[in-house]
Amino acid sequence: TSTAGLGFEWMIMERIPGRPLADQWRGMSWEAKTQLVKNIVGVLAKLLEHPLSGIGNVFPPDSTTEPESYIVGRIVSMVFFWDKHYDQDVPRGPFRSSHDWLASRLSFVVNDSTEVMNTSEDEDDIEEAGESKSLAEDFFHTLPSLFPPDVSLPESTIICHDDLSFHNILVDDSGTLAGIVDWECVSCLPFWRACQLPSLLVGQDRENPPDPSQYGT
Repeated sequence: TSTAGLGFEWMIMERIPGRPLADQWRGMSWEAKTQLVKNIVGVLAKLLEHPLSGIGNVFPPDSTTEPESYIVGRIVSMVFFWDKHYDQDVPRGPFRSSHDWLASRLSFVVNDSTEVMNTSEDEDDIEEAGESKSLAEDFFHTLPSLFPPDVSLPESTIICHDDLSFHNILVDDSGTLAGIVDWECVSCLPFWRACQLPSLLVGQDRENPPDPSQYGT
């Protein structure tokens, strides 16, 4: 990723053959789906082998680090720059702890809610913003009891792809994993946040594999 030349961030990506999983999923066998999930887990497990320190985004080494190492710098995940968040005076890391990272994210909720309450003429929007602000402030006061505000060392983190959806996983015609895309805004996040089910596996719980022959009956 770079800002040179064009004046805004851009990225050159190598084209990966394959189709979005969204186009293939319904036609794949249960065995193919099971193997695909195992392959995705294998890729993500590799990230656990390379823990980092602090919450933020990965940057190239500077003059103080080893040539082949990387540093965790300020965070550039979407929630920190979308809409009007880029202009808000909110810390952007790198964060030493879950406490500091979540405190910044809660600040966005409070700021956004306050703006709606001060500028909107829609009573429903104002009421909803007031509830959101109150919840964020309550959680902010509870935060120290959940995550220590003072830590001696930066928290251990791993690179976390937070949008493993059907559209960001590419497969070949047989349903075999071809690649995972959309890494441009991924961050180094705490293990408790990174080790969660990807969005493609979040849905209705099933005790048995679905049987297409029974659909519509």
